[in-house]
Amino acid sequence: MKQLQNILGILIYEQTIAVSEIERFQDTFKVQKSACYTLPENVSIESLSSASAEFKAFLRENGFKVKKAVVGISARHTLSIHLKIPPIKDVQTRHDTIKLQLERKVEVDFSQVVFDYDDYQQGGDNDILVMVVLKDIISQIKEFLDAAKITPIRIVSTPLGFAPLNRTGVECNIIEFPNSVEACLFRRGIPNTVQYISKKYNTPLTAVLAQKVVRQVNRDFWLSDDQDFGIRYYLWSYGKLSDSQKDQFRQVFGNVQYKSLTVSSGNLLCDLSAELGGQVLLGGQDGINFLNGRHTEAKPSLIKRQLKKILAAVVLGFVLISMFVVDWHSDHCRIIELQEQLNSMKENVEVANNLIEQVRYTRQWFRQDPQYLEILRELSLAFPENEDIWLTSLAVDESFNQILTGRTMREEAILDVVETLRSRGFFDEIKILYIRKMGKGTNVMTFAINLRIREEQ
Repeated sequence: MKQLQNILGILIYEQTIAVSEIERFQDTFKVQKSACYTLPENVSIESLSSASAEFKAFLRENGFKVKKAVVGISARHTLSIHLKIPPIKDVQTRHDTIKLQLERKVEVDFSQVVFDYDDYQQGGDNDILVMVVLKDIISQIKEFLDAAKITPIRIVSTPLGFAPLNRTGVECNIIEFPNSVEACLFRRGIPNTVQYISKKYNTPLTAVLAQKVVRQVNRDFWLSDDQDFGIRYYLWSYGKLSDSQKDQFRQVFGNVQYKSLTVSSGNLLCDLSAELGGQVLLGGQDGINFLNGRHTEAKPSLIKRQLKKILAAVVLGFVLISMFVVDWHSDHCRIIELQEQLNSMKENVEVANNLIEQVRYTRQWFRQDPQYLEILRELSLAFPENEDIWLTSLAVDESFNQILTGRTMREEAILDVVETLRSRGFFDEIKILYIRKMGKGTNVMTFAINLRIREEQ
């Protein structure tokens, strides 16, 4: 693709559309002009096209002439789903697998939505973020811009428009808006989750709200396999924070850096739209794009797909039968060999069993504490004394790895238990395996937590 020299950054947020005209300037960018357009009271993002004429006049009055744009929409209008996909090289099979898992994860009518994902493949299973938005919203944006003769090249959830800064470990961009905070968690530069947290209109980010953001981010972080890295937070702020504010946020976020917006027009939304367009000019055009995501990929004809499935089933059946015959013959020979060895060891086995039984009996004379008493005590102290959450099973293997399963009435209760287990310092590798509702018409949720006893214990 030819490198862009200028672009419009368009940010659609609530009843405001912020527009900035950006021009490339060596290795950075500069803002030529920016302005905000306020939608009429009866118009929202779901009905943008009804205000096309007024928006076209707004662009003309403010001298916007660039005809290509990147558009950011609030995370409030999107749904983010985290999937774990097995390594599949065939693009179409991989796409169908993601779509199938998406159907199982949420009840979605694919004729009504647009979805996209940042696809990358490594050696093992892939953690993939799938973003979903209503197709009507994308259609309204395209029709709205087409009336003004503007061509969108990317439509994205705004937090995804701010690229990770280091692309190593786990990073989280936190962006403050007038009446919300939106966050994007990246694992090794790949988006992992997008969060939307509402707040009172035009109130600044406080330590209390920051703690709520951290809690939401931690929920997704604890579901990942990168917990050893810790999270580096980047707070995109408008203006300078006082030393007291920085101290408060440092206590909440821990590892946090403050990123001032590149431009300062005096309007937060305009600056964010400029930053959104600037990221594209500087090369951030890959990743999730609702405009031409994977949902638009051409699919083979029905006959070809059926033939491909039948052929794959025949080949798979032949391979499985061959493997079964070979394994059966190998196992048969091995059984004969082991039976001969067992017969020759019969007398020694009886002697060994007697010795083992004597050692097991004698060992009890020297035991001072039951083996799992301390573990059960620590687990009991981690659960609150109320009826909001309870265990249904506890499994422990020989290496002290444990799986806790239970039920709860509140998702917050699960997070409280995980935080308590982490703070007590008795367990390692604490990870939420899943949180699921038991079914429609009930508030009861099931959960599973994996943890491990620390070796020094």
